Amino acid sequence: MKTVQHSILVSIGFLLTLGYSPMAQATPGTTIESSPELNLIAQLEPNSTTVPSSPLLSAPIVAPTQQMQTDLGNESVSKDTVIRGQKASPMMNKATPSSATKEVAPIDTPIAPQLVPTAMPPETPSTLDIPAVPAPDFLTTPANPLLFPTKPEEVQLKGVRALTLQETIELAERNNRDLAISRLQVQQQQAAVREAQANLYPTLDLQSNLNRSLSASGTIGIKARQADAITAAGGDEAFARSLPQNSTLFDRNIAAESTSWDTSLQLNYDLYTSGASAARRRIAAGNLRAAELAMERVREQLRLDVTGEYYDLQEANEQVSINEQSVRNSEQSLRDANAQERAGLGTRFDVLRSEVQLANNQQQLTNSLANEEVNRRRIAQRLSLPEFVTVSAADAVRPAGTWKLNLEETIVTAYKQRVELEEQLVQRDISEAGRTQALSALGPRIQLQARYNLLKIFEQPVSEVSSGYSVAAVATWRLLDGGAARSQAQQQEVGKQIAETRFTQSRNNIRFQVEQSYATLISSGKNIETTTKALGQACEARRLAKLRFDAGVGTQTDVLNAETDLTRSAGSRVTAILNYNRSIAQLLRAVSNVAKGSTVSPVSTSPPAVGNQKPDFCSTAYTEIR
Repeated sequence: MKTVQHSILVSIGFLLTLGYSPMAQATPGTTIESSPELNLIAQLEPNSTTVPSSPLLSAPIVAPTQQMQTDLGNESVSKDTVIRGQKASPMMNKATPSSATKEVAPIDTPIAPQLVPTAMPPETPSTLDIPAVPAPDFLTTPANPLLFPTKPEEVQLKGVRALTLQETIELAERNNRDLAISRLQVQQQQAAVREAQANLYPTLDLQSNLNRSLSASGTIGIKARQADAITAAGGDEAFARSLPQNSTLFDRNIAAESTSWDTSLQLNYDLYTSGASAARRRIAAGNLRAAELAMERVREQLRLDVTGEYYDLQEANEQVSINEQSVRNSEQSLRDANAQERAGLGTRFDVLRSEVQLANNQQQLTNSLANEEVNRRRIAQRLSLPEFVTVSAADAVRPAGTWKLNLEETIVTAYKQRVELEEQLVQRDISEAGRTQALSALGPRIQLQARYNLLKIFEQPVSEVSSGYSVAAVATWRLLDGGAARSQAQQQEVGKQIAETRFTQSRNNIRFQVEQSYATLISSGKNIETTTKALGQACEARRLAKLRFDAGVGTQTDVLNAETDLTRSAGSRVTAILNYNRSIAQLLRAVSNVAKGSTVSPVSTSPPAVGNQKPDFCSTAYTEIR
């Protein structure tokens, strides 16, 4: 058995020395069962193919040639062919005659790790060029804010809705409760402005009274006069009643009842208030402007938060895809290890290592699926969606565009556009108006008053209604208030200084946010290049490790390590792209109220794969940021 094994290894090594490879001989459609990567490579044309370059690249991309060179142990490097921005591996540096005429990228040009299919899909514009499409109406939150489910089936998820980033932002602005509260606060301040403007007009009051009264003091007066008459008559009440002057005094013991109707119309107008009315209007207008700026700040922050959560969901989705591919690779490696053990070329140790690797990848897949569900529900909560629906990301992971402004232009634009700075200026004006209003209490006030009234007393013999009027100008001047007005003015002066200090603080924070986001943007762009190269190297390293293992000159440990590096490289590249997109979103937040097209240029990218197929990330066409 050992002799047979040795003969097989010698034969394989001899064939590799001659430059033979099943990959070089494969025709389109050929299937090689050793691994998914080999299956994909075998379906390519044997000759190299020039890839349509991305507009962000300065050099075209050249697909790897399928001709192998020399043996796997001595990794000599050819200086004529460059693959993925690096020197060609010994498995690919022997170019065929047909590939000699193709364009070759310079060594210092980073190139995406692409295994190019025979037909490339047409390029489509990025999401920056796609006009916003309104989200479906069934995703709108119910109009009744007090509605809540009472049955389990009402909160059961009945479907997943794929949303683009534009649809997600549109839904957030439509449904988000924080933004809805800000809109209501603006309406509240609009009513307060109308209330303050009412001081510009006079007040007109109408008052009408219908009275029927019995006077207690009148009754006491009648009884007092009767007592005086009796006393004057020597205490004889009968004699007192008989006197002529007392003929009507003893007719009643209580006062007569009275019924009257009194109606008045009064007009009041504040002619002069020492600036109090104007200050109240300024305060109301300032509060309205502050509410509008706060709503704009909430909207811009909401857009940033939703964009960040959407990128988190994209990252979770990609991590699921990467872990699924890792599980498939581990399963294939386990099958290969079992086949090697059955053929007597492998050991039980290699099988156990493959099983452990598969178990670890399955655990990572389970965790990534849970993380994906958490991110779905988080963004659903942010969008305030109906109870029965959850969302997924419809956009592919790709760079969001190129930032047009340099750092200094971005900082100046942020200073001009950020509502946080204007908010402090508005608060400063409000404090100044409050100071004026407080000091107006020490100034004179003049009020005009006009009154017209109608009176009718039904017990009087006069049949008509009597009328009267009065006109007055009332002037008041508070000479002493114990220092209350000046203390209030001092409070407003301190509030003005606080607003100025917060303006400086906000300006410093804005500059730091811009510098931080800009630095992250630059580093993330470079990381995309680095991780793109690393992913290409990891794909090539895994392919070589798999070939070496199949040839019997490599170990299963090399394959497992290569798969681990491949998974890590794929995840790092996704993270780099999404960090780049997050930096773009943060810069857009930093220069709020600026049109997106004036600061970000779109990137033309190929459309993502459609359907439920999840291709190997070593065969996915990526777009690079230079």
